[in-house]
Amino acid sequence: MAMDSALPKAEAINKGLETTKRVYLTPSFKMGFWASLGFGAIAFVVLIVMAVIAPEPPTSMQHDVFELCKWMIGVSVGAFAGLIGGKVV
Repeated sequence: MAMDSALPKAEAINKGLETTKRVYLTPSFKMGFWASLGFGAIAFVVLIVMAVIAPEPPTSMQHDVFELCKWMIGVSVGAFAGLIGGKVV
């Protein structure tokens, strides 16, 4: 069946003449997504809890935990950007 160029795009889609690209979520994508979400969420919760219970001024170990949590949240955001960007392309 040849596609008639005079058909509007909506009619071509309704008649099944227009093909769409499917995006499949592989198990490795799902694992990366959930791992990134989990690590980012845990780091965020630890950061909030440490901010609430930390004495003023925080000790050097608490400061290191704050920095680690900030780093992990940044890595998680970067992982999300990479995962989603890889699916779009």
